[in-house]
Amino acid sequence: MKKFLFLILLISLKVLAGFDTLPANINSPMFKYGVFSSLEQKYEKDGQLWNLGDLRSIEFDSKMLSKISPDAKTLINALDAFGQRHGQIINYGVLKFDINPSIQYFAPVYAYGIRSNWTIALGLPIITYSNNINLSTVNSNLDSFRSVYSGRVSEELDRALNLDIKQEVLKTIQQRGYKPLESRNEQYLSDIQVISIYKFLQSSQYDLFYSTQLGLPTGPKYDPDDLAALNIFGQTSIDNTVAAKLKGKYGFNFTPSLSYLYTLPDQVTARVPFNEDDSLPDITQKENVERRISGKLTAKGEMQLEVNNDLSFSTSYSQSQKGDDTYVGIGNSRYDLIGINTYAREEKYSLGVNYNTISAYFKKKALLPFILSYEFSDIFKGENINRRTLHEFSFVMFF
Repeated sequence: MKKFLFLILLISLKVLAGFDTLPANINSPMFKYGVFSSLEQKYEKDGQLWNLGDLRSIEFDSKMLSKISPDAKTLINALDAFGQRHGQIINYGVLKFDINPSIQYFAPVYAYGIRSNWTIALGLPIITYSNNINLSTVNSNLDSFRSVYSGRVSEELDRALNLDIKQEVLKTIQQRGYKPLESRNEQYLSDIQVISIYKFLQSSQYDLFYSTQLGLPTGPKYDPDDLAALNIFGQTSIDNTVAAKLKGKYGFNFTPSLSYLYTLPDQVTARVPFNEDDSLPDITQKENVERRISGKLTAKGEMQLEVNNDLSFSTSYSQSQKGDDTYVGIGNSRYDLIGINTYAREEKYSLGVNYNTISAYFKKKALLPFILSYEFSDIFKGENINRRTLHEFSFVMFF
């Protein structure tokens, strides 16, 4: 059960959109607001899209019951003693997890043109994470057993027949040292981003850029005791990107890019499973381990159409993939099980529109020079990753 709320998100907040540099000595404050939705859906390792709640639902048959509840195990043994192996066919039903996570972010960004071909920026992403969690049970066959055995054998058997499996699971989670499994709505500063964009070649036909985005570990640390935590912040990362802006005719531009996100190894406290069946490791299984997040490679192509000096549209397609993460400890524990199935692959498209007043400002037709943008993106195909749809708004000023 350890991973029934785990979200593989691979969220990299690009606090600067597109590739371009500011003129020398120009300041540019930016405000970005985005909403991630559809996180309750996940592409499994075979590429099939499932609801996360359905994937994490647990059927409490006799085998699972014996692991979770001593009372249920007593019931199974007692019913088996009556013959016909009734204890082996009893089923407390399916425990369903109704999980509805969402993430919003607000990122004030300050950019400055050091030279006409070099811009630096600082972004402070503020994350609002909410998750409505509800548990319920369906498809139990307990009523048929109650009609036969209730009140006729023993109080111990009656107690087992009236066991609330939802409460048993919550009690087990608590006994093993996890935080209460409940809905949350929390806000915090994410990993601060420091960005450099350098235009190292410029011509009438194309521009070439090199961008580095440094993520600082200012967000929440990895929490092994919270089953609903995102656990994707508090990391030091470097995202290197090479891009070419190809200038076409009739307002068309094409920007292919290749980027690699590298996360520096760090030390975290994690719960180490005993074996493949140990899905909810106990608090006594905590160890300090070295975490090595696998790098993420992204290839992207973006097409822009400049309708006029004020209005432009864009669309893009990107493909990303990463390998399994690895964890290393000093003992002989199954550290390999912590990072199992953490590889991911995704394909994403986006649509965007930009309105700017820069040209109008220089013609004395606008009060302020600014750019107002909207972008929609969606992961339409993937493996071992949550689906993410994004609505993002940004407002950029210059002075």
